[in-house]
Amino acid sequence: MTKENDLFVSMPVGKAIAKLAIPTVISQIIVILYSMADTFFIGKTGDPNQLAALSIAFPIYTVLTAVANLFGIGANSLIARSLGRNDENTAKKASSFCFWGSIALTAILCILLASLMKPVLTVAGADDLTFSHTADYLLYMFVIGGIPTVAGLALGHLVRAVGKTREAGVGLALGGILNIILDPVFIFVFDMGVSGAAIATAVSNTVSLIFFLAVLIRIHKTTCITISPKHFTLKRDVSCKVLSVGFPAAISVLLVCFSISLLTALLLRHEGGNIIAAAYGVTAKVGTIALHISIGIAQGVMPLIGYSYGAKDHKRVRDVTKLSFIILWIFSVLFLLLVQLIPDSFIRMFIDDADTVAVGEVFIRRWSWCAIGMCLVALYDAIFQAVGKWKTSLVVAVIRFIVVFPAFCFILDALFGADGLMWVQPIADTVALGLAAIFFMHFKRSLAKHSKEERQNSAETCISHRIITVSREFGSGGRTV
Repeated sequence: MTKENDLFVSMPVGKAIAKLAIPTVISQIIVILYSMADTFFIGKTGDPNQLAALSIAFPIYTVLTAVANLFGIGANSLIARSLGRNDENTAKKASSFCFWGSIALTAILCILLASLMKPVLTVAGADDLTFSHTADYLLYMFVIGGIPTVAGLALGHLVRAVGKTREAGVGLALGGILNIILDPVFIFVFDMGVSGAAIATAVSNTVSLIFFLAVLIRIHKTTCITISPKHFTLKRDVSCKVLSVGFPAAISVLLVCFSISLLTALLLRHEGGNIIAAAYGVTAKVGTIALHISIGIAQGVMPLIGYSYGAKDHKRVRDVTKLSFIILWIFSVLFLLLVQLIPDSFIRMFIDDADTVAVGEVFIRRWSWCAIGMCLVALYDAIFQAVGKWKTSLVVAVIRFIVVFPAFCFILDALFGADGLMWVQPIADTVALGLAAIFFMHFKRSLAKHSKEERQNSAETCISHRIITVSREFGSGGRTV
């Protein structure tokens, strides 16, 4: 038995979760710092137009993350389940489809953005003061750097699917740390401003991709992960299974951007809207800390759940999910308590303006009640994706972001104004949590039913293969049977 099989099959659940989740959580923390680096250093230039350009470009750049999730999370799930069934051929096809499919779609998007830059940025809200900065940022970040960015993220998902979470974490952390180092060099030393921030990110993501390619070369003889074109296929049994599982993860990323934009727009309509929106922006940044740590734990255990489910080891599936929920319950409650006790400290991490801090304290206290729902829904999504229940994950995402969130935005805005809008996120995430919990209980009952059927089939198989031999004792003259 290889070390990877030992991790998935026989290693104690607590130790296996720690081995898979801790590197992923650490890499997610690096990602948090990395995502804030551009904003931090561009803010130091003192040019609000360049800072605004980052905000305008963010939803467009998020499309790259959505593409990586579409192929990467879908392939991660299919690979883990296939390995649990000892089906390495499907795992190889899924990994090759993930890599080349993500590159092909990203190339198409890069060409479209380069061709339609002006109308896209006009719709996104760029004006005469911000258009050139936003266009330069997206040219280097998306058009030129899009393919290495998506390919690196997709390979991270593939490497994680076979239990190599440490390598996946190092690859993401390497890109994040390098970006933090290169940002001030390109922005200030080379005096390139927002263009320098984009180049630093593109270079960092390219280095991350090179690292993952080196990892693949090192492990290609001991794992099923491959990017060889000969294993690429568009057959439905691979492509549809990858894309169907990855679609809810991809659409969720885009819907998060939509929800942030909607709530910000509504806040800006109220008196003192700029300060309230700024407070919400800081609150959302704080939220990414809890969210990314939750995602780290959830994505870390995804391969373990998928492998065990594919191997029909339903007891291990239950044990892994149970312990994961306990960990996230403890984390989310502690995070909630911490925000309630010292809200001003979290706000001052990003801004020290007295008015914004005062509003931010109220906002973040109300918002923080979404922590439990937000963290646990991330785990529920990972479980549904790991076992191939993509429709369930999609239903939760649609109801959460397309139905509940917008509905309560308009309802609470009409009834209570800005004060009401501060409660939208907790309500939406709590509703999503309840819905996901109902689906999960149904999934647990189906697991128990399958386990019972397998025990019965096993017992029947044992009975049907019994051999009864009737003979006479040698030397008794045939008298003793």
